[in-house]
Amino acid sequence: MEKEQLQKELDGYAEHVRNVDNLLGMLDAFGVDEEHGTHQFEGTPLEDMSNELAELIEDGDMFDHHFFEHWLYVDCLEVTVNAELSLGDFFKLRYESEHGEKAWRLIEAVNVEILIACGGPNVYLTVPVHAQLPSKRPVCELTIAWWSAPLTVRLELPHLQDQVANMLEGY
Repeated sequence: MEKEQLQKELDGYAEHVRNVDNLLGMLDAFGVDEEHGTHQFEGTPLEDMSNELAELIEDGDMFDHHFFEHWLYVDCLEVTVNAELSLGDFFKLRYESEHGEKAWRLIEAVNVEILIACGGPNVYLTVPVHAQLPSKRPVCELTIAWWSAPLTVRLELPHLQDQVANMLEGY
């Protein structure tokens, strides 16, 4: 795939991920209007995604699930948590897990890698999990790879990062 075509593909995926982040922010700020569904998104770039969300809510398929969880389970192919662990902690973790003890406190997540598309081309979103104040928050990276060298764009996705941090809180 030519570099120009690969860049166009990357731009399309970047727009999609930004729309997911924007929808998460809008839902966090305003929620879903119980009487009218997601009408506040009509005429915006978020309209298609919000229509899908409204259908899920109407069908009762959302239950207690959040839009972020739905996006991960339906639109993404795989989620991988990358952790940082010293060699000593690795052996301690292995020992404790063999003896039935909980050793998860030794693992510190570094980032979450979300596979958005695969096979032609592969598209990964890497989300740092060290959530800090927005001004100091690490930037996410969206990478697209085909047969040629990969292309990467850096994106600020604060709402998506908050959701990833919340997802990892219980572990």
